[in-house]
Amino acid sequence: MRVLIINRAERARSLDTLYEGVIALNPGSRMIKLTKEEIHDLPRTLAQLDTSGYERVLFDIPLRRAAHAFDSVRALPGLVYYEEDAYQEFMGESKFYGKFLRFFESLRGAPVIYTSESVRTYFARQGVNAHFVPKAFDDRQLKDLGQPRDIDLAFVGRIKSKVYGRRKELLDRVAEATPLQLLRTENPDEYLAVLNRIRFFLSADIGFNEYMAKNFEAMACGCVLVAKRQPTEDGLLGLVDMQNVVHYDTVEELLEKYRQLLAAPGQAQAIAQAGHDLVFERHRLSQRAEAFSRVLALPHPNPQGISRPSLLRRLGSLFSRA
Repeated sequence: MRVLIINRAERARSLDTLYEGVIALNPGSRMIKLTKEEIHDLPRTLAQLDTSGYERVLFDIPLRRAAHAFDSVRALPGLVYYEEDAYQEFMGESKFYGKFLRFFESLRGAPVIYTSESVRTYFARQGVNAHFVPKAFDDRQLKDLGQPRDIDLAFVGRIKSKVYGRRKELLDRVAEATPLQLLRTENPDEYLAVLNRIRFFLSADIGFNEYMAKNFEAMACGCVLVAKRQPTEDGLLGLVDMQNVVHYDTVEELLEKYRQLLAAPGQAQAIAQAGHDLVFERHRLSQRAEAFSRVLALPHPNPQGISRPSLLRRLGSLFSRA
């Protein structure tokens, strides 16, 4: 199966480990990375793209960046769409609230890979050809360095976007009662170093219906992961409360378990070690290449692409007003 992978040149979290694995499993495949300028002018970029000789085109440009040109995207032969942000379908804070379904319905059977089982289930029930492959950590970059940890409790990531409003609210409440640090890093090496300084990593994926990659990344680096419970995902991912992760539903539960583990450092270390072992066994980015390849190998409902100009213009107009 020859696959053309369309990726982004600039992204906060590289998926090169994943896509190089897909290429290794599918001889004759290749990856191209589009610049911001090429994505901005996506219709022209795709019109000039030679897709001949490829049975599948794996498209990894998020809807928020591709919506203006999804008529061109939809016409790609053998299209398989990868979307990491489909949880925004359910978040009123997002300008794409309720609009992902309209887009994916217009793909008329082309497979879509989602990073949440609960999100996949929703879209599948609406008739989308939906598949689930969870996020993971980059095992070429992240690991436990075995160094002393001088940051007791921290969150690393973004909080300024409207989509993260509930995340910020929770973090602010926790910061009032604990020494929580809110941190940002500028590059992969700095991120690795910071994660290896943190004892308890606070994940605040509020309203996302999935676990963001940073959960697996923190566990891989030896942190005790303190994470908002995502019931549909936990059993599928192997996450067990107070065994390899610390779950919470409320701030009160979070604080109670945090204080319990401060008083029981041996238990905290056991949870961190079990979480580390879990993600290295099941949630390495290199492992996801096989799951992607299985989706790519499925019979495609429209290997030659589709083009319905009137419908595409109407949907394009809808998204241009988003």
